[in-house]
Amino acid sequence: MEIIVGKKFKFEPWEECLKSMTCGEISSFTIDEKLTGTYPLVSRSLREIFLEKSHSHSPVSSQCCAMAAMNKNGLGYDDLNELVQNPQPLEFILEVLDIETPGSYEKDAWAMSSLEKTSQIPKLKEEGNSLYKRKEYELAADKYALAIGLIERLAMQERPGSDEQKALDEQKVPLLLNFSQCQLIKGNWYEVIQHTTDALAIQPDNVKALYRRAKANAEVWRIDDAKQDYKRVCAVDPSLTNKVKADLQQLDNAIRNKNLEDKKKLMGKLFSS
Repeated sequence: MEIIVGKKFKFEPWEECLKSMTCGEISSFTIDEKLTGTYPLVSRSLREIFLEKSHSHSPVSSQCCAMAAMNKNGLGYDDLNELVQNPQPLEFILEVLDIETPGSYEKDAWAMSSLEKTSQIPKLKEEGNSLYKRKEYELAADKYALAIGLIERLAMQERPGSDEQKALDEQKVPLLLNFSQCQLIKGNWYEVIQHTTDALAIQPDNVKALYRRAKANAEVWRIDDAKQDYKRVCAVDPSLTNKVKADLQQLDNAIRNKNLEDKKKLMGKLFSS
């Protein structure tokens, strides 16, 4: 696990111990029971993360949930419940695998300040665009997804419906479109539908979102939804009418072929029975 010194980790004694260590060192520390009060909560959170059972991405909400569980049915682990009831000194064996100085590592989103998140968004977008041009669609999508996540974290800090939140939503649309384009190329149709729908919730007449969702809906055989999106594309941007007609013709051919195939299968079953 990683601990960033100065970020007030939930179990601060670990941070204090690590400050005294050098890279590659393994040391044992015994911590007084007066300082181990939060350890059961931290241990529970870490165990659930490692078991992929934790449903919360927020350290604050995770700790609140843990407190609620402790008050009702305990922490879910006998050893931790015992530790809550009977606090005692604890021994920890820590190993320092690596030490990175400030600015030498890429911070996770939770560790960034609002200013850092804001400055990182255009960088991630540019990196994604460069990867897309090199046809590295998977890596490009990852960059766009990171930028979207940063915007959503910033938006959570704003009042719902405020001008600041609306501005962040508008900033998110191009990233949603870029991400959905990568998914379209990769054939991840449901990802395309989800993220274009998110974009359309912000900009209902965004023709790129409408067109990409139409194609994805057609691929997953949501025929009515696809045709409805294609219809809206033509209404928003008549210059795309010929392109839409070609797509609809292709879709009608696919429907016709599927109907013929289904009919053959049905006839085969009737004659074989």
